[in-house]
Amino acid sequence: MQQNTFDALLGCTPRGYNSFLSDLCTGNVSDRKITMNCGFLDMNELFHNIMADRGFCIRVALALKLASLKIPSFTSKRRLASKGVTKTRRIARARIHVERCIGA
Repeated sequence: MQQNTFDALLGCTPRGYNSFLSDLCTGNVSDRKITMNCGFLDMNELFHNIMADRGFCIRVALALKLASLKIPSFTSKRRLASKGVTKTRRIARARIHVERCIGA
């Protein structure tokens, strides 16, 4: 059975409040394309830190706005360095607010 899906970009503040909601797009549109076309990047101020999932390829677009992308560290068969572990823990703590915001 085929189902139609829609995607949207949801922005949350560090305290877990909704700060941005894009228009709905059909399910075959990439996250990057939604982000580039919905106006989210235009509303960010200089030097903002944006947290996103792995694979959210917007680092270059954010760099043009002098903002940075924070994603969990990638791991392979080797262990993360202590700096990577600390960074990942900080992102995971903030991620709790995002999960509450989207109701996951």
